[in-house]
Amino acid sequence: MDKSVLINDSIDYILSHLEEPITIADVADHLSYSKYYFCRMFKDVTGESVYSFIKRVKLEQSAIDLKIKREKQISQIGLEYGYSASNYSSVFREMYDQSPIKFRKSVQANTIQNPFDSQKQEHLSSYEEYQEKIQIREVNHLFVVYKRQIGNYIELKQEWASFIAENAYYDESAILMEKYYSDPSVALEDHSICDLCFTVDEAFDAENTKQVEGG
Repeated sequence: MDKSVLINDSIDYILSHLEEPITIADVADHLSYSKYYFCRMFKDVTGESVYSFIKRVKLEQSAIDLKIKREKQISQIGLEYGYSASNYSSVFREMYDQSPIKFRKSVQANTIQNPFDSQKQEHLSSYEEYQEKIQIREVNHLFVVYKRQIGNYIELKQEWASFIAENAYYDESAILMEKYYSDPSVALEDHSICDLCFTVDEAFDAENTKQVEGG
């Protein structure tokens, strides 16, 4: 099996167990590989150690929780990701150069630094205005070919062009979609995760395929 497919499987496993005390051994066991071989393969493919990846995505998700779960105490959010109150503040500050308290206060502002261009400030609409734009629809299961992009979301336009160009089996009737795992306002630069996907027939046989669950 292609290394990138195995690493994508490991990333999916990690992301689905963020609120658990997940270890490198847990992920290696899930893949049925030795811990040493898995760690070396992960670093080769992603350029980041497994430990650093788990630590980073846990903190990124905790930052998202600070933004949207405002009824929860900061210490409680830290505990949910395996940190004591004092340790969480220290680790969070190390990654974001500010305390969790200051971070939570900053997201109440009506402007925010553009995550793709540090020189730009974006003006935010009200929650109600954003809410009006949301559409919720029932969709069926979709079988897709996908390419996982770990980097800056601003590069997705170019990534789409190369993804389509390198797949001779792409059909113009296919549904194109993007599945986001990272909030660019909290992810470290060049570490956002997104799957570029287009639908194919379920009889299609390739390693970089998966089913997107409907609902």
